Amino acid sequence: MGEKDSIRYNRHGESAVFSIIDLTDGWLTDWSKDGGRFKEWVRGLELEAINHGWVHSIAKEPGLWVDRVRHVASWLPVLWNDYDFDHAYLYRMMQVKVRRMRVRHETARLIGDWAIVAGQLREVEDALGRLIEDDRHSKMWDEHDAKFGDLDSRRKEVKNPDGTVSWVFEDKPGEHESRNRIYDAEEASRVADLNLVAKNFVENSRTWWDVVILCLFIGTSTWMA
Repeated sequence: MGEKDSIRYNRHGESAVFSIIDLTDGWLTDWSKDGGRFKEWVRGLELEAINHGWVHSIAKEPGLWVDRVRHVASWLPVLWNDYDFDHAYLYRMMQVKVRRMRVRHETARLIGDWAIVAGQLREVEDALGRLIEDDRHSKMWDEHDAKFGDLDSRRKEVKNPDGTVSWVFEDKPGEHESRNRIYDAEEASRVADLNLVAKNFVENSRTWWDVVILCLFIGTSTWMA
């Protein structure tokens, strides 16, 4: 990272120098030479951070702005691989958020019940992982295939009157019932995980919080909520 890309501070830690290129009005302005203009720009955006009922203006705490940018950047790999057409992507987004919260409780340990909260979050995280992978009862399927053989090897091609082709699979005695038992077991397992996630959200999610301590990058300012 070059000097132009860095954030620098004076010896008192009172102000940061941001190297940002502004294209306002067609002019190139290096904000590293005009820290006051950067603060005016932030103040103009009227960005605010809301935490536990307290409103902290980012214009007054530029370090909080830096923290927010870093937070958003950490989510970019998740968002890049996210889509809106399948429940697995919903589970993945929830799992990542729950994991981040769990790691925070395990590392910060800011409340007395941090281990209990982390354990609840881990339980939800693992359940969401199973819902995402959806690889259930593989041993039962292995036993089923060993007993009845590979179904694909027994498919037959049938030509329909309209000229289209269909595939017909011939089940061996008891195969259909065996397959349905596994399907039912898989579905029961999915529902159990969904109920586990829902139960934790209903009963515990409102206790998944801790105090917040942010040591800001600008000066020695610190705030708690």
